[in-house]
Amino acid sequence: MRLPDTVPVTALHDPLITQAGISVDVLRLDLIDPVLNGNKPFKLIDNLAQAKAQGHRRVLSFGGAWSNHIHALAEAGYREGLETVAVIRGDDPAAQNTATLDFAVARGMRLIRVSRADYRRRHEPEFLAQLQDQHGPFYLVPEGGANAAGVKGCQQLAGLIRRSAPHWPDEIALACGTGATLAGLVAGLHVQATPALVRGVAVLKGGDFLHQDIRRWLPAELAMGNWALETAFHFGGYACYPAPLREFVSDFESRHGMLLDPVYTAKLFAAVYQRVQDGCYRAGTRLLLVHSGGLQGRAGRL
Repeated sequence: MRLPDTVPVTALHDPLITQAGISVDVLRLDLIDPVLNGNKPFKLIDNLAQAKAQGHRRVLSFGGAWSNHIHALAEAGYREGLETVAVIRGDDPAAQNTATLDFAVARGMRLIRVSRADYRRRHEPEFLAQLQDQHGPFYLVPEGGANAAGVKGCQQLAGLIRRSAPHWPDEIALACGTGATLAGLVAGLHVQATPALVRGVAVLKGGDFLHQDIRRWLPAELAMGNWALETAFHFGGYACYPAPLREFVSDFESRHGMLLDPVYTAKLFAAVYQRVQDGCYRAGTRLLLVHSGGLQGRAGRL
Protein backbone atom coordinates (compact mmCIF):
# COMPACT_ATOMS: atom_id res chain seq x y z
CA MET A 1 0.00 0.00 0.00
CA ARG A 2 1.44 3.34 -1.07
CA LEU A 3 0.32 6.81 -0.11
CA PRO A 4 0.34 9.62 -2.69
CA ASP A 5 3.16 12.15 -2.89
CA THR A 6 0.74 14.98 -3.68
CA VAL A 7 -3.01 15.46 -3.97
CA PRO A 8 -5.15 18.05 -5.77
CA VAL A 9 -6.11 21.21 -3.91
CA THR A 10 -9.30 23.05 -4.87
CA ALA A 11 -9.79 26.75 -4.12
CA LEU A 12 -13.30 27.74 -3.05
CA HIS A 13 -14.57 30.94 -4.66
CA ASP A 14 -17.60 32.17 -2.83
CA PRO A 15 -19.04 35.65 -2.08
CA LEU A 16 -19.01 34.94 1.66
CA ILE A 17 -15.32 34.01 1.54
CA THR A 18 -14.44 37.00 -0.65
CA GLN A 19 -16.32 39.40 1.61
CA ALA A 20 -14.43 38.07 4.63
CA GLY A 21 -11.12 38.73 2.87
CA ILE A 22 -9.83 35.19 3.42
CA SER A 23 -8.88 32.24 1.23
CA VAL A 24 -10.23 28.72 1.58
CA ASP A 25 -8.62 25.73 -0.12
CA VAL A 26 -9.65 22.07 0.06
CA LEU A 27 -7.18 19.19 0.29
CA ARG A 28 -8.85 16.59 -1.92
CA LEU A 29 -8.12 13.30 -0.16
CA ASP A 30 -11.33 12.11 -1.81
CA LEU A 31 -9.47 12.10 -5.14
CA ILE A 32 -6.38 10.05 -4.26
CA ASP A 33 -7.87 6.73 -5.40
CA PRO A 34 -11.20 5.62 -6.89
CA VAL A 35 -11.87 3.32 -3.90
CA LEU A 36 -9.21 3.62 -1.20
CA ASN A 37 -9.30 7.33 -0.50
CA GLY A 38 -9.86 9.89 2.24
CA ASN A 39 -8.03 9.74 5.55
CA LYS A 40 -8.54 5.98 6.02
CA PRO A 41 -5.45 4.83 4.06
CA PHE A 42 -3.32 6.95 6.37
CA LYS A 43 -4.82 5.23 9.40
CA LEU A 44 -4.33 1.79 7.87
CA ILE A 45 -0.88 1.94 6.32
CA ASP A 46 1.11 1.44 9.55
CA ASN A 47 -1.46 -0.95 10.98
CA LEU A 48 -1.21 -3.29 8.00
CA ALA A 49 2.58 -3.00 7.94
CA GLN A 50 2.66 -4.01 11.61
CA ALA A 51 0.28 -6.90 10.97
CA LYS A 52 2.61 -8.29 8.31
CA ALA A 53 5.74 -7.66 10.39
CA GLN A 54 4.19 -9.63 13.26
CA GLY A 55 3.41 -12.53 10.94
CA HIS A 56 -0.36 -12.07 10.85
CA ARG A 57 -2.37 -12.98 7.79
CA ARG A 58 -5.72 -11.97 9.27
CA VAL A 59 -6.86 -8.51 10.38
CA LEU A 60 -10.00 -7.96 12.45
CA SER A 61 -11.80 -4.72 13.14
CA PHE A 62 -15.17 -3.25 14.12
CA GLY A 63 -17.71 -0.96 12.50
CA GLY A 64 -21.28 -0.19 11.53
CA ALA A 65 -23.21 -1.05 8.41
CA TRP A 66 -22.06 2.11 6.57
CA SER A 67 -18.57 2.34 8.04
CA ASN A 68 -15.96 4.11 5.90
CA HIS A 69 -13.34 2.27 7.93
CA ILE A 70 -14.76 -1.17 7.10
CA HIS A 71 -15.02 -0.21 3.43
CA ALA A 72 -11.39 0.94 3.37
CA LEU A 73 -10.08 -2.04 5.35
CA ALA A 74 -11.78 -4.49 2.99
CA GLU A 75 -10.13 -2.83 -0.02
CA ALA A 76 -6.72 -2.42 1.64
CA GLY A 77 -6.71 -6.03 2.85
CA TYR A 78 -7.67 -7.22 -0.63
CA ARG A 79 -4.79 -5.29 -2.19
CA GLU A 80 -2.28 -6.41 0.45
CA GLY A 81 -3.28 -10.07 0.37
CA LEU A 82 -4.54 -10.07 3.94
CA GLU A 83 -7.67 -11.81 5.19
CA THR A 84 -10.06 -9.30 6.73
CA VAL A 85 -12.77 -9.87 9.31
CA ALA A 86 -15.25 -7.24 10.51
CA VAL A 87 -17.42 -7.35 13.62
CA ILE A 88 -20.55 -5.46 12.58
CA ARG A 89 -22.79 -3.62 15.03
CA GLY A 90 -26.37 -4.91 14.93
CA ASP A 91 -27.54 -8.48 14.48
CA ASP A 92 -30.55 -8.02 12.16
CA PRO A 93 -29.39 -9.11 8.68
CA ALA A 94 -32.38 -7.48 7.00
CA ALA A 95 -31.33 -4.09 8.36
CA GLN A 96 -27.65 -4.59 7.59
CA ASN A 97 -27.57 -5.40 3.87
CA THR A 98 -25.93 -2.17 2.79
CA ALA A 99 -23.84 -1.26 -0.23
CA THR A 100 -20.86 -0.87 2.10
CA LEU A 101 -21.13 -4.40 3.46
CA ASP A 102 -21.89 -5.85 0.02
CA PHE A 103 -18.67 -4.26 -1.22
CA ALA A 104 -16.71 -5.59 1.76
CA VAL A 105 -17.93 -9.13 1.14
CA ALA A 106 -17.07 -8.81 -2.54
CA ARG A 107 -13.53 -7.94 -1.47
CA GLY A 108 -13.35 -11.13 0.59
CA MET A 109 -14.11 -9.70 4.02
CA ARG A 110 -15.83 -12.02 6.49
CA LEU A 111 -18.61 -10.35 8.49
CA ILE A 112 -19.51 -11.23 12.06
CA ARG A 113 -22.81 -9.69 13.08
CA VAL A 114 -23.22 -9.18 16.81
CA SER A 115 -25.84 -7.59 19.02
CA ARG A 116 -25.38 -4.00 20.07
CA ALA A 117 -24.78 -5.24 23.61
CA ASP A 118 -21.91 -7.45 22.45
CA TYR A 119 -20.58 -4.70 20.23
CA ARG A 120 -20.18 -2.48 23.28
CA ARG A 121 -17.77 -5.11 24.62
CA ARG A 122 -15.30 -4.55 21.78
CA HIS A 123 -12.66 -3.16 24.15
CA GLU A 124 -12.91 -6.00 26.67
CA PRO A 125 -10.01 -8.50 26.63
CA GLU A 126 -12.41 -11.36 27.36
CA PHE A 127 -14.54 -10.54 24.30
CA LEU A 128 -11.48 -10.22 22.08
CA ALA A 129 -10.23 -13.58 23.38
CA GLN A 130 -13.58 -15.15 22.47
CA LEU A 131 -13.29 -13.77 18.95
CA GLN A 132 -9.81 -15.20 18.62
CA ASP A 133 -10.95 -18.61 19.87
CA GLN A 134 -13.82 -18.61 17.38
CA HIS A 135 -12.10 -17.12 14.33
CA GLY A 136 -8.39 -17.74 14.79
CA PRO A 137 -5.45 -15.41 15.54
CA PHE A 138 -5.72 -11.88 14.17
CA TYR A 139 -4.13 -8.48 14.23
CA LEU A 140 -6.59 -6.07 15.84
CA VAL A 141 -7.35 -2.70 14.31
CA PRO A 142 -9.74 -0.76 16.59
CA GLU A 143 -12.94 0.82 15.29
CA GLY A 144 -12.09 3.63 12.90
CA GLY A 145 -8.39 2.71 12.87
CA ALA A 146 -8.00 4.76 16.05
CA ASN A 147 -4.81 3.50 17.68
CA ALA A 148 -1.16 4.53 17.94
CA ALA A 149 -0.36 3.07 14.51
CA GLY A 150 -3.29 4.95 12.98
CA VAL A 151 -2.11 8.20 14.55
CA LYS A 152 1.43 7.57 13.29
CA GLY A 153 0.19 7.03 9.75
CA CYS A 154 -1.74 10.29 9.87
CA GLN A 155 1.48 12.15 10.63
CA GLN A 156 2.22 11.79 6.92
CA LEU A 157 -0.61 14.23 6.19
CA ALA A 158 1.68 17.07 7.26
CA GLY A 159 4.19 16.33 4.49
CA LEU A 160 1.40 15.78 1.99
CA ILE A 161 0.00 19.23 2.76
CA ARG A 162 3.43 20.82 2.48
CA ARG A 163 3.95 19.28 -0.96
CA SER A 164 0.42 19.92 -2.24
CA ALA A 165 -0.84 23.25 -0.89
CA PRO A 166 -0.16 26.30 -3.09
CA HIS A 167 0.60 28.31 0.04
CA TRP A 168 1.01 27.37 3.66
CA PRO A 169 -2.28 27.71 5.60
CA ASP A 170 -2.77 29.56 8.85
CA GLU A 171 -5.39 26.99 9.87
CA ILE A 172 -6.15 23.43 8.81
CA ALA A 173 -9.67 22.16 9.55
CA LEU A 174 -10.95 18.60 9.48
CA ALA A 175 -13.87 16.51 10.71
CA CYS A 176 -13.33 14.38 13.82
CA GLY A 177 -14.91 11.07 14.74
CA THR A 178 -12.20 9.65 16.98
CA GLY A 179 -9.64 12.46 16.89
CA ALA A 180 -6.86 10.15 15.66
CA THR A 181 -6.40 11.97 12.35
CA LEU A 182 -6.21 15.32 14.11
CA ALA A 183 -3.64 14.01 16.61
CA GLY A 184 -1.51 12.55 13.84
CA LEU A 185 -1.60 15.76 11.83
CA VAL A 186 -0.65 17.86 14.87
CA ALA A 187 2.28 15.55 15.60
CA GLY A 188 3.35 15.54 11.95
CA LEU A 189 3.34 19.33 11.75
CA HIS A 190 5.53 19.44 14.86
CA VAL A 191 8.03 16.96 13.40
CA GLN A 192 8.28 19.01 10.21
CA ALA A 193 8.44 22.29 12.11
CA THR A 194 5.63 23.71 9.98
CA PRO A 195 3.20 25.41 12.37
CA ALA A 196 -0.49 25.84 11.68
CA LEU A 197 -3.53 25.73 13.91
CA VAL A 198 -5.40 22.44 13.44
CA ARG A 199 -9.13 22.79 14.13
CA GLY A 200 -11.27 19.69 14.47
CA VAL A 201 -15.05 19.61 14.06
CA ALA A 202 -16.59 16.83 16.15
CA VAL A 203 -19.31 15.04 14.20
CA LEU A 204 -20.92 13.30 17.16
CA LYS A 205 -22.99 14.74 19.97
CA GLY A 206 -21.21 15.14 23.29
CA GLY A 207 -17.81 15.20 21.63
CA ASP A 208 -16.02 16.92 24.52
CA PHE A 209 -14.44 13.58 25.48
CA LEU A 210 -12.35 13.86 22.29
CA HIS A 211 -10.20 16.48 24.02
CA GLN A 212 -8.95 13.79 26.37
CA ASP A 213 -8.51 11.19 23.63
CA ILE A 214 -6.51 13.58 21.44
CA ARG A 215 -4.25 14.57 24.34
CA ARG A 216 -3.67 10.89 25.11
CA TRP A 217 -2.33 10.28 21.61
CA LEU A 218 -0.05 13.31 21.61
CA PRO A 219 3.33 13.78 23.30
CA ALA A 220 3.10 15.83 26.47
CA GLU A 221 4.59 18.91 24.81
CA LEU A 222 1.84 18.87 22.17
CA ALA A 223 -1.16 17.86 24.28
CA MET A 224 -2.06 21.48 24.97
CA GLY A 225 -0.55 22.70 21.72
CA ASN A 226 -1.68 24.34 18.50
CA TRP A 227 -5.05 22.66 18.01
CA ALA A 228 -8.69 23.28 18.85
CA LEU A 229 -11.92 21.29 18.79
CA GLU A 230 -15.41 22.53 17.85
CA THR A 231 -18.20 20.47 19.43
CA ALA A 232 -21.30 22.52 18.53
CA PHE A 233 -21.67 21.42 14.89
CA HIS A 234 -22.86 17.83 15.32
CA PHE A 235 -26.33 18.62 13.88
CA GLY A 236 -28.04 16.29 16.32
CA GLY A 237 -25.46 13.52 16.61
CA TYR A 238 -23.41 11.01 14.69
CA ALA A 239 -24.92 10.14 11.28
CA CYS A 240 -27.77 12.61 11.82
CA TYR A 241 -28.59 14.49 8.64
CA PRO A 242 -31.28 17.09 9.42
CA ALA A 243 -32.87 19.46 6.95
CA PRO A 244 -30.55 22.46 7.60
CA LEU A 245 -27.50 20.32 6.86
CA ARG A 246 -29.11 18.81 3.77
CA GLU A 247 -29.92 22.30 2.51
CA PHE A 248 -26.33 23.44 3.07
CA VAL A 249 -24.94 20.43 1.19
CA SER A 250 -27.36 20.86 -1.71
CA ASP A 251 -26.46 24.54 -2.07
CA PHE A 252 -22.70 23.95 -1.68
CA GLU A 253 -22.59 21.10 -4.19
CA SER A 254 -24.65 23.00 -6.77
CA ARG A 255 -22.29 25.97 -6.61
CA HIS A 256 -18.93 24.21 -6.30
CA GLY A 257 -19.42 20.84 -7.96
CA MET A 258 -17.73 19.11 -5.04
CA LEU A 259 -19.51 16.22 -3.33
CA LEU A 260 -19.61 16.00 0.47
CA ASP A 261 -20.36 13.01 2.62
CA PRO A 262 -23.26 13.51 5.06
CA VAL A 263 -21.51 12.20 8.20
CA TYR A 264 -18.15 13.98 8.22
CA THR A 265 -17.29 16.52 5.55
CA ALA A 266 -20.79 18.02 5.39
CA LYS A 267 -20.51 19.03 9.04
CA LEU A 268 -16.95 20.27 8.60
CA PHE A 269 -17.83 22.55 5.68
CA ALA A 270 -21.03 23.77 7.34
CA ALA A 271 -19.07 24.60 10.50
CA VAL A 272 -16.40 26.54 8.63
CA TYR A 273 -18.96 28.51 6.60
CA GLN A 274 -20.79 29.40 9.82
CA ARG A 275 -17.54 30.51 11.45
CA VAL A 276 -16.75 32.67 8.41
CA GLN A 277 -20.23 34.19 8.59
CA ASP A 278 -19.73 34.85 12.31
CA GLY A 279 -16.52 36.77 11.62
CA CYS A 280 -14.20 34.29 13.33
CA TYR A 281 -11.37 34.81 10.85
CA ARG A 282 -9.38 37.98 10.37
CA ALA A 283 -8.81 39.28 6.85
CA GLY A 284 -5.92 37.57 5.12
CA THR A 285 -6.38 34.23 6.89
CA ARG A 286 -5.60 31.19 4.77
CA LEU A 287 -7.74 28.13 5.54
CA LEU A 288 -7.22 24.59 4.31
CA LEU A 289 -10.09 22.12 4.70
CA VAL A 290 -9.32 18.40 4.61
CA HIS A 291 -11.83 16.51 2.48
CA SER A 292 -11.61 13.12 4.18
CA GLY A 293 -13.56 11.14 1.59
CA GLY A 294 -16.38 8.95 2.84
CA LEU A 295 -18.40 9.43 -0.32
CA GLN A 296 -19.24 5.72 -0.45
CA GLY A 297 -21.64 6.43 2.43
CA ARG A 298 -23.76 8.78 0.34
CA ALA A 299 -25.62 5.80 -1.13
CA GLY A 300 -27.24 5.14 2.21
CA ARG A 301 -28.25 8.67 3.14
CA LEU A 302 -28.73 10.76 -0.01
